Amino acid sequence: MNKLLSKIIRNLKKPQKVPYKIFERILNLIYFFRFTLNYKQYYYENEQNIKFNNHNLDRKSGLKKLDQLKNSYSFLNKPMSSEHQVLFSSLSLKKEIKSILEIGTFDATNTFLLSKLFPSAKITTIDLKDEDKKFKDTYNRNSDEKLKKFSDERNKLLKVSDNILFLQENSVNLTFSNQKFDLIWIDGAHGYPVVTIDIVNSLRLCSEEGLIICDDVYENKVNNADDMYSSHASYETLSVLKQSGIINFDLFYKRLTKIENAIPKKRKFLGLIKKI
Repeated sequence: MNKLLSKIIRNLKKPQKVPYKIFERILNLIYFFRFTLNYKQYYYENEQNIKFNNHNLDRKSGLKKLDQLKNSYSFLNKPMSSEHQVLFSSLSLKKEIKSILEIGTFDATNTFLLSKLFPSAKITTIDLKDEDKKFKDTYNRNSDEKLKKFSDERNKLLKVSDNILFLQENSVNLTFSNQKFDLIWIDGAHGYPVVTIDIVNSLRLCSEEGLIICDDVYENKVNNADDMYSSHASYETLSVLKQSGIINFDLFYKRLTKIENAIPKKRKFLGLIKKI
């Protein structure tokens, strides 16, 4: 409601921009229908399978193992589910992982999944303190009641598995850490400068044969980019590191459904990163 009110006030302050915004919205709808009408999901699924195979990973086996877990723990079936879960599941079938770093705990659903896929691994998950302003202002946690409910549910889930260590601090503090990890999942702030710091820190903290996976990588420029959710920063950072001969990275489709994947300029990827 507050967001809608703020939007109305902004439009009232600059009424001359309203016709342009309407025209832009119409163009976006035309663009949307143009791509969704011709979208062939099976094509992208086949391409995704090839991407997995290129890294000696079996996506179908990963899906099968993931489905078994989701049948056992129904709360894992969430709207935010994506191919990163399949990627983790496929990795668990092929690679020995002893230590995992997760940057961005959120509601701990993904942390829980990692603890079941890699039961022998020590998982360190890091997120902002509950009282941090950015933490409270995101994901509908802007009241004491909502914040407490969110934190209680997250903490309850974190306590289910005994191989999870939860740290509440800004991820930029990993600059002072010397611990090594076999798998690092970057899912904190997506914009400059934090995501760049997270990526560089992860390269230093990743073991020699370890892997880094970065969430929400936009290959194309993002309109109305922000420092928390949507930004081109990850791709730009990874591209510079690759051009400098420091890393190699591949992009996997984050989701394969028509709504999420049909429009190229809005398509999101997962970045799989290896040190050279």
